[in-house]
Amino acid sequence: MDEHMPPNHRLFREGTLEGLQTWAQSLGPSTVTFLQRSLEDKRHFASRLKAAQLLRREAQKDNWQGRIESACTHALRLNCLGFDRLRGIIRTNADSRLSTVTTVKVIEHENLRGADYFTTTPEAPL
Repeated sequence: MDEHMPPNHRLFREGTLEGLQTWAQSLGPSTVTFLQRSLEDKRHFASRLKAAQLLRREAQKDNWQGRIESACTHALRLNCLGFDRLRGIIRTNADSRLSTVTTVKVIEHENLRGADYFTTTPEAPL
């Protein structure tokens, strides 16, 4: 049905909330969740909707369509719901870098004070 619409009508329809949701569904479940959670804030709904429209245009222009799903997954994992942050994740390839979690080995030593040292009451001086 959209094929028969004039280009300006089609562009308007794609920029509506329903059009953005359809676009997000075509990319994947993380994109849908990111869009829904980002637009939950009713106080800033209009500005966030405009940001989502801009992201969609940039994604089509810069050919980010394949990257948005993994970037949304990464953003949701970090609880970053801003479109500027999502754009930053895509531009810096932060979603494709492996997160390196370093484990710190706990050193057991008789001279180390532990958490118990600070919870006990000090003894009276002699």
